Order: sequence, then C-alpha cells, then structure tokens
Amino acid sequence: MTAFFNSYITSILSVGVCAFICEWICISHSKSEGLKKALSFIASLCIFISVIFPFFSQIKNSLESFSLSSYNNTQSKDVYDKSEFYSLTAKEAEKNTELMIYNEFGINPVSVSIELCESDNILSVSSITVTLKSEHHDFKQQIYQFLTENGFDNPIIKTED
Repeated sequence: MTAFFNSYITSILSVGVCAFICEWICISHSKSEGLKKALSFIASLCIFISVIFPFFSQIKNSLESFSLSSYNNTQSKDVYDKSEFYSLTAKEAEKNTELMIYNEFGINPVSVSIELCESDNILSVSSITVTLKSEHHDFKQQIYQFLTENGFDNPIIKTED
C-alpha cells in the first residue's frame, strides 16, 4: 500500500510540474486568450485524471484480488477431492442408465453399477454392470445390444440368483 501512495504522489507531482510548464509557456509566449483557456483546461483535466484514476484502479485491483481469493478458497476444498466428484458422477450416470432401460424396455433393473476412469484429463466409463431380476432373463441380450449402441463398451448384464 505504501508503494501505491509513493507512486501516486510522484505521478501527481509530475503532472503538476508539466501543467505548470505548459501554463508558463502559454502565458509568457502567447497573446491568444483562446489558446490560454484551452491549455488551462487540458492541464486541469490531466491533473484531475491523475488524481482520480489511481484510486479507481486500486479499488478494482482490491476487488479482483478479494473475489479471486474467496473463489480459490471455496474451490480448494471441492476441486481436489476427485473421488467424491467421481462418485457423484457415477451415481448420476447409474440413475440415467436405469431410466434409459426402463424407458426402452419397461423394466427396472435391480442395480446398475458404473465405474469411471480418467485418462488424459478425460473422464470416461471403464465398466458398466446391470443386474436384472431373474424373471427378466430374456432381456439380457436386448439390453446388452441397447447399451452397446448407446456408447457403453462391453456392458455386463447379470441376473439375480
């Protein structure tokens, strides 16, 4: 914060000295009243901008650092726990697969188990196992074909004992 005020004071003094020199040149060498007023206005505007602008940039930087630090603090707890993320994703995929099977065949599987894997920062399904009631044994091949057509490689279809 001290560096901010040091640079702030230096910039104000620099602009003030430049404005003073412009005013002195204008007053001593020019007879035109319009030119004097124009240079006076420009010098005043430069001083005003040099006084106000650093405060706006300091406030903006403070807000950005505050929002980034609060974002990083909330993210550090959630992002690094990949196992919880994988678990939630697998559960959601299992529910959606159960719903797909029900919508296609009109039967509810006993369970759907999906295992996920990560390679090259891409999350994919490594295996899927569908367990059916023994009375739905006739649907095993149809469900296998349905899941294969919908992007699951080598699904395992079992029936309860």
